[in-house]
Amino acid sequence: MELAERLRKIMEKEFGIRTDADLIEAVQDQDGVDLGIFVIPVQKGDVVSAPV
Repeated sequence: MELAERLRKIMEKEFGIRTDADLIEAVQDQDGVDLGIFVIPVQKGDVVSAPV
């Protein structure tokens, strides 16, 4: 079984995605990823980590 076929079976079983249209709809409805912590510069005096 090739990888694409295995992924199709997993997507159908886990997420109910059966067609290309289902996949496109699921991707468009997905919330975006907040990458702000990776692009906001750290200023002098900012606490970037604290002991637990």
